Amino acid sequence: MIDGFAGEILERMLAGDHEVLSELRAQVPAAEVRSVEASEYGTLIDLWVADDAGQLDVEHRFALDDLFGKVDGVDGEVGFQLHIVRGRLKTIEAWVTSPDWPAEPRLVDSWYVAYDPDPEAAEFVRVDERDVEFAVRGIHGDPED
Repeated sequence: MIDGFAGEILERMLAGDHEVLSELRAQVPAAEVRSVEASEYGTLIDLWVADDAGQLDVEHRFALDDLFGKVDGVDGEVGFQLHIVRGRLKTIEAWVTSPDWPAEPRLVDSWYVAYDPDPEAAEFVRVDERDVEFAVRGIHGDPED
């Protein structure tokens, strides 16, 4: 079972009504934290999913990257990514732009982002409700490939 900071992030990253998110949520009971690597710019939490757990039918790596938040003790916002490798949960990454990552992170707020609806803007904007199609867009692979 994954709890604490990693569990909170995982729960938010897998929230929503979408088949991909549902299949990934089904892996959580068979997942555990294998290691945590931290620096002043964030943390990388390596996950291990038991071999007998189901997996997504995808060949490529992709990430869910639409979650941002506020961590106690960090001045700016925190970006989060959940990496999926060979159809399984693999790593949770949290990063900041200034060197102030705390030794024991505590999430105090979070929000989802999506593409700005203004076609002239090439950036993400905070959204009131998660756009699950945007969240799982990486499942289709890199459009450049």
